[in-house]
Amino acid sequence: MDFEIRDGTLARYLGDDNFIVVPDGVTSIGENAFAGCDLTLVMLPDTLAHIGDRAFYDTGLGDIAVPDSVVGIGKQAFGYYVERFAIGKPIEHKDECFVLCGGRGGPAERYAMENGMRFDELEQDYRVEDGVLTGYDGNYGLLRIPRQVTEIGDDAFHYYQPTPPYVNTVVIPEGVTRIGDNAFYGCVDLQDVYFPESLTEIGDRAFYHCRSLREVSIPAGVTKIGRFAFGFFKEEWEAWDIGQESTFTICGERGSAAERYAQEHGFTFEAF
Repeated sequence: MDFEIRDGTLARYLGDDNFIVVPDGVTSIGENAFAGCDLTLVMLPDTLAHIGDRAFYDTGLGDIAVPDSVVGIGKQAFGYYVERFAIGKPIEHKDECFVLCGGRGGPAERYAMENGMRFDELEQDYRVEDGVLTGYDGNYGLLRIPRQVTEIGDDAFHYYQPTPPYVNTVVIPEGVTRIGDNAFYGCVDLQDVYFPESLTEIGDRAFYHCRSLREVSIPAGVTKIGRFAFGFFKEEWEAWDIGQESTFTICGERGSAAERYAQEHGFTFEAF
């Protein structure tokens, strides 16, 4: 197990992954728990209440979403790093571009203000109706789908490319069971998608014409993958001609819908 957890406190991360999902049930992240780790994305659980001093010190994170359950954030928990030299002492820096996302008036906003960092109100740009995500009005490259979402609706991000930064990463939380038809159609800069274990269905053309997406890992629970969901694009010179990516990799379990989709279309399949 990659986490050292004692009585609900995550004392230390022992793995080397760049994308971390902190387990549900963790109520506290201890001092220096992730310090020095090379991290890209971190998902925090709704059970979390406290984040200790320097918990994510010198990790390379550019932003993080802090759930409403958190009541305290320790000193230098986020947005600080060390520059090391061959000769001389290392120099500590504050990442003034670091973004804290959270509820208005909560500890994330206070931490951002006290440390001169940017704060964004969590989930304000997403349009959600009865658990279905129907659209998005923001302009961030990293999309963290809100936790109350159970389904990403048809056409939710269809050709979503307003102004830079364009969407390059999508993190879908546990609880989402379906991704609708054309959901991310035409998100040409999308490179990484993180699917939850709860997912069961991926609709037709869900990731059609996502030209930068070259590999996906499909959870075992997915039983339906729609037509042209991955690895296909619209030919620029013919509006109705469908092109197929010459290289595309699908990762999943043997005998799964992921393997069948890969075999049907001649894509590379890699078993977990």
